[in-house]
Amino acid sequence: MLDLALARQAYLERLAERPAWKRDLIDDLGDSRSTVDRAIEALTDAELVTERDDGFVTTYAGRVMLDTVTEATAIAETAGAATGLAANLPADAPRAHRFFAGGEVVSMDRFPPAQVVERITESLAAADRVRGAAVAPNSEQFIEVLYQRTVVEEELRMDLLLSASLFPALFEGYADRLAASLESEWLTFRVVDDLPYAFYLMTDDDTTTAQLVAHGPHDNFLGYVANDDAAAVEWLEGLYTDYRRRSRPLGDLAAERPEWPLGG
Repeated sequence: MLDLALARQAYLERLAERPAWKRDLIDDLGDSRSTVDRAIEALTDAELVTERDDGFVTTYAGRVMLDTVTEATAIAETAGAATGLAANLPADAPRAHRFFAGGEVVSMDRFPPAQVVERITESLAAADRVRGAAVAPNSEQFIEVLYQRTVVEEELRMDLLLSASLFPALFEGYADRLAASLESEWLTFRVVDDLPYAFYLMTDDDTTTAQLVAHGPHDNFLGYVANDDAAAVEWLEGLYTDYRRRSRPLGDLAAERPEWPLGG
């Protein structure tokens, strides 16, 4: 039945809008009479379409199947475009297939690398609240915008979970900024040992966009999938909450490492 609904999705969509006779479907869909005959016969036999006094219509079961194939198509389109990114995520990492429905893929194999970095940086610059997790240093441009908007300008509230493996590089390259961040009420860093990948929840006014980020084997930024659909945002918010429960403040980690600039 799923194969039938996928093959005849256009018929289910058209007949869900309003009743139609076969001659109407020939005109609206551009199929031949024989194709329309076969489609209606198969859909009627499967009880996805029924005939009424005013024409053929999609049944309740047909509408459920239509919703299913519409969502599956949207998921497949985004997931297919994101295959190159997803190949760099752990196979057993948390996932939700509905996150991909209607999402936008911004990756190095679809856009120039500088444009990919610029787009995620622009989303950070436009946000007034960010929650998320980072597993790699990201670009200097991204870090500079983050620092300026939180610590310096105090216009962006950010709660960020960081992989513990990040800190040798961060303390070496950004010790002064990290020290200032510990004193800021606008930027909170917490540490998690087992982050599977990077992700962000960017909120601008009342709109939140969920971003699932991929990095390469050398922590190189590859791109992200963005989705502001309520289901996508809800899933990533739940993931953020779960990992935050396991986290500890950055200051606690720094205190354990006297060799780091903030330690001891």
